[in-house]
Amino acid sequence: MTDKTFDQMLHEARLSLLNLKCEVAALRFILATRRLSNLLRKGGFDPDQPRDDRGRWTDAGGDPGSGGGDGG
Repeated sequence: MTDKTFDQMLHEARLSLLNLKCEVAALRFILATRRLSNLLRKGGFDPDQPRDDRGRWTDAGGDPGSGGGDGG
């Protein structure tokens, strides 16, 4: 094996490794954005849901005294 062949193979191996690192970084970015999106949706969270006089979310039209809270 000549030095030129070895150097060329080494260069190609380094490029392949760099390409893999870029692909892994891109996949990690995609996963992070999906996690963020899931957090923002936060299953059923509705900031416009009605609140009681203490700022707690409540059912619309429900009796404010029957919430089963801490009572005080």
